[in-house]
Amino acid sequence: MDNLGSELKKARESQGMTLEDVHHITKISLKFLESIEDGNFNVLPGVYIRVFLKSFAKAVGISPDKILREYDTSIGKFEEEEEAPVQVKEKPKAVKISPDASYVLDWIKGNLNHIIYAAGGLLITVVAILVLCTGAEKEFTTNNKFIDETTASGINLSVEALRSMYLMVSIDRGDSLDYNLLPGTSKDFLAKEYMWMLLSDAGAAEITINGDALGNIGENGSSVHFAVDSTGLKILKFYPVLSTNR
Repeated sequence: MDNLGSELKKARESQGMTLEDVHHITKISLKFLESIEDGNFNVLPGVYIRVFLKSFAKAVGISPDKILREYDTSIGKFEEEEEAPVQVKEKPKAVKISPDASYVLDWIKGNLNHIIYAAGGLLITVVAILVLCTGAEKEFTTNNKFIDETTASGINLSVEALRSMYLMVSIDRGDSLDYNLLPGTSKDFLAKEYMWMLLSDAGAAEITINGDALGNIGENGSSVHFAVDSTGLKILKFYPVLSTNR
């Protein structure tokens, strides 16, 4: 951890920046910035360590991915690949055909064209029934506003910041992205089917989903982790209020 903090500190100094400069760019508390440079990660809120390191690295011109890899290595986080067991294919066993079965096979071969025509007619009938059922289902669900809007345009989620806050989001189970929102600013996100989000201050965010204003979804200062899909918004976890005073 000391080497990681020293690397960030040297990068900051090489840019001619002070910790106050980094604080104004990242909005991270000076107390936490000093702890990072000192290698004292125990005082940092665990859920935000990677966010803080990524924002710090961007501010001082270091690759965030490189810093995060060094952090993962320092805490012993490795992904080990398990070797898949080798599957041995068994040779197919010979099948003995009885005289009665042989007669049936001969009859199928002789009437193959009739069988194909009959199967084609049955397939057309099934397709027609499915089309009629799909149309009826669409008409039935027209009154469900949330499902219709989600099906037509995906999930359109907007976050308006009342105070400075951090935000981390994953769209359709992709890689997570993080943002720093200033008071009075907003950010829109669009997903096809699924979205999860982490807010550093639930009380500082006004949430709107597909034009439906939900307002705040938690108390001031508390962090919240939630997900949104075609069924609506689901709270995954609330985190306790964190104090960032020096």
